[in-house]
Amino acid sequence: MKKYILKKPIISLFTILLTIISSLATVYVALLLQEVIDLATKKDFNQFGKTIIIALLYFVLLGVLKYLSTLFGKKMIKIITRSMRTDIFLGIMNKNTSEFAKVNSADYISLLSNDIKIIEENYLLPMLQILSNIAVFVGTLVLILKYSPLVAIYLFVAMFIMFIVPSLIGKNMQSKQNELAAQYALFTKSIKDYFSGFEVIKSYNMKNFVEKKFLNENKELAQVKYNADKLLSLNETVSDVLATVSMLSVIFIGAYLVLIDNITVGTLVALIQLSSFFVNPIMIIMQSLPKIKSTKPILERIENNACIQNENISGVPVKYENEILFNNVSFSYDINSEQKVLNNISLRFKKGKKYAIVGPSGCGKTTLIKLLTGNYQNYTGDILYDKTSLNDLNKKSLNDLLSVLHQNVYLFDSSFYFNICLHNEYTMDEFRKAVLFSGLDKLVEEKNTDFNFLVGENGANLSGGQKQRTAFARSIIKNPQLLILDEGTSSLDIKTSRDLETRLLALEDTTVISITHKIDEGILNQYDEIIYIEKGSIIEHGSFNDLQIKQGSFYNFYTNQLDTDAIPDKVLAN
Repeated sequence: MKKYILKKPIISLFTILLTIISSLATVYVALLLQEVIDLATKKDFNQFGKTIIIALLYFVLLGVLKYLSTLFGKKMIKIITRSMRTDIFLGIMNKNTSEFAKVNSADYISLLSNDIKIIEENYLLPMLQILSNIAVFVGTLVLILKYSPLVAIYLFVAMFIMFIVPSLIGKNMQSKQNELAAQYALFTKSIKDYFSGFEVIKSYNMKNFVEKKFLNENKELAQVKYNADKLLSLNETVSDVLATVSMLSVIFIGAYLVLIDNITVGTLVALIQLSSFFVNPIMIIMQSLPKIKSTKPILERIENNACIQNENISGVPVKYENEILFNNVSFSYDINSEQKVLNNISLRFKKGKKYAIVGPSGCGKTTLIKLLTGNYQNYTGDILYDKTSLNDLNKKSLNDLLSVLHQNVYLFDSSFYFNICLHNEYTMDEFRKAVLFSGLDKLVEEKNTDFNFLVGENGANLSGGQKQRTAFARSIIKNPQLLILDEGTSSLDIKTSRDLETRLLALEDTTVISITHKIDEGILNQYDEIIYIEKGSIIEHGSFNDLQIKQGSFYNFYTNQLDTDAIPDKVLAN
């Protein structure tokens, strides 16, 4: 937290100074009350009028100081929370794909929203309150010692008793706040699931089930929040009772001192006012300290996510002029597991060649692609781009080299143009070529507008096929040296899929690596090499004709799939 407070040292310094000065100025009220009461008892009208003028000037100055103190406090909190959100977001964005996927995205959302709110309410605001009340306490203590050392001694005893409470409650409050933060994250995760799966919920008549589940989760969140609030209430109640007892005791002691002519009535009023200034700061500090302590696990979670180093952006620029080589590569999601997702993979992807990767579901095809694109690092063996290890390459340079067309297309809630260009600058000619190549020209004609029409949340205004074509255009406009399709035509009909894949395979200088479940002889014949994988191992590879003649594992897989996947050409003709 220290680094965030010192991020804008001038703002922080002014906040501290104004908080202290305005708090000390508040204590002057007691002196003013004493002066007014004593003048009233003496019936000194001349001095009374002057005191009224001084009081008016004081209240104007106090108002200005309070306003500036509050304003700078809000400014400092804004800077700190903004910086924390920025660091968390950048830390999350610095994660590689595999690290990002280890945590549910709802947890990230909760961290950026709920947890930051808790830090503001239970750390930053209490911190400023403690600073303010320490200043009030010190100023008050000086005046009480001046008026009556006896009252000061009593208040110190009361203060000692009042400080015992936070030490007894603090640890429990920390545990409850940590539990509350975790419950907020779970609740956010569930809400995200319900809204993301809204169509599925409606289609499968899950409304009653989801509503019941939500009611239970909402009830549980409310209960956890209530449990945390109960401890806060206990802390505040004990503080209030002790503060009231302390103040009444000061009144009795002061009244006795008036009776024996040790102090004036005005001094008694000042002592009563000062005792509230003495007790209230202690009470507020006592209530604030457990709140600050309770945020420790949240601050640790923020620190863990904000300190992630950037992916390798200082490595060697990628060169892909000859081949990509997999040399005895093995991979497991759990490094301690003996079960390998990929086992001793050795492959060559020659520049400009076309490769199809086929095999049963779960055999490791997508994992191989994720290794190729640098999303997983904990593999054995080596992956080389023209003799340079993947681990030594500049990640940004690698991303510029390739395009990945995913099975699950994601479109941003922005314009059609943005979703193709993705903040990069292209000429309008390049943009139109990508649109035409992907068969989106009809969509543009239908819209009868420019290219900036909105696609909606995750492409809600487009059909599944139009979303897939938009992803095609996004991949093609980069003019990548390496184009990877991970079931990239799954949302398209057979005829359109064949047409687009044929166009991609006709790109002369582009290496194409395609994962596919569609068994289409006309398309497979166009690939230079088919790589057949089973249970994480390469069983065989070669051209379509060579593998057919061999009649090995691929041939058996191909013939078995024909019954379910292949559609006769005469059906397409109809």
